[in-house]
Amino acid sequence: MKKEKLIEKYDSHVELHSKQHPTIERWRARLLDGVQGSVLDSGVGAGGNFPYYGKDVRLTGVDFSPKMIERAQEQAVKYGIEADLMVEDIEEVDLRAGQFDYVVSTLTLCSYPNPVRVLNRFGEWCKDDGEMLLLEHGLSVNKAIRALQKGVEPVFHQVTGCHVHRDILEIVRRSDLELVSAEGHWSGIFHLVRARPKRV
Repeated sequence: MKKEKLIEKYDSHVELHSKQHPTIERWRARLLDGVQGSVLDSGVGAGGNFPYYGKDVRLTGVDFSPKMIERAQEQAVKYGIEADLMVEDIEEVDLRAGQFDYVVSTLTLCSYPNPVRVLNRFGEWCKDDGEMLLLEHGLSVNKAIRALQKGVEPVFHQVTGCHVHRDILEIVRRSDLELVSAEGHWSGIFHLVRARPKRV
């Protein structure tokens, strides 16, 4: 799908992405507990992570959807977060190496054309002693669900711009990141992942 079409889809999904699912909110809270300092929120969307950041966080948020950034600005004001929010493509944005204590990605790897490259960029932007925190969805470990996901993938992607058949842990393993921990939920569809830069 062309990027312009994908941006249009996400512009039209602001209200959907602003809704909260109780289980996902619990996962966000657990994943982001203790996050502080300089933080990159990649695919910041409608600011879904903002309730779980402390007020001492210095946040950089990137999203290619102008409408999502507008909503995220509102959320930053609501939660008193110091935020620099940019309408940029995370695969193209120019950020300084070793800039962030944490790089956060929640429910975004499904939409990037090259998710491995994005993870590699996360590693470049993260400090040597920093962490990457991911909450992502992908292929289930249940064979029946996997078959269903692969079957609906073409139509689902066309309608939503989201891939449902990606193997999240395999994507992380193929990247330059060092996997610290991972836990799966809902038959392995959702993953909470902690990783760090792998320096030579």
